[in-house]
Amino acid sequence: MAELPFKKIDLENWLQPDPVSSGFAKGKDEKDWVHYEGEDYLAEVLEPALIPEVPTEVQQLYEMARGMYAYGYFFYPLFTVGMEYTYRAADAALFHLCDGMAVPEGVTNFKRRIDLLVKEKLINSEDEEVWEGIRKLRNTFSHPKQAMFLPPTMAIGSIQAIANAINKLFSKE
Repeated sequence: MAELPFKKIDLENWLQPDPVSSGFAKGKDEKDWVHYEGEDYLAEVLEPALIPEVPTEVQQLYEMARGMYAYGYFFYPLFTVGMEYTYRAADAALFHLCDGMAVPEGVTNFKRRIDLLVKEKLINSEDEEVWEGIRKLRNTFSHPKQAMFLPPTMAIGSIQAIANAINKLFSKE
């Protein structure tokens, strides 16, 4: 079997941090760097949250993503799988927003939902770019040519950005 870029789980290591995950550090520059511990990842994953107005189905997908991020410390590929789920939650959020509307025939995918919501002014032009970026990344994750392994910092930044975008859709402000 080829060398894996993450730990191969066995009975002895399944509850131990993945050496890849524990190899990341944070800080302003090299002299301030400290290695991430599991609690560091968990604190950053638990910080972003969806508002109560977000549909339950979307919140469930989002919470699944957060759980995967949390356990990514123990099995590194879960950071990437968690990121995939945040994009699924974003897609589901648009689906649910469209659900209460008279949706024209043919509005059956992420791109068309974005276009419809922009047309209906439920997504403003500034946020249209954000949603297009989310859509493109979602497509990348949904149609991979090979396994992807993303740094935890990218995954954690993604969960915050998607929480903000989803919350903005359902906020009453």
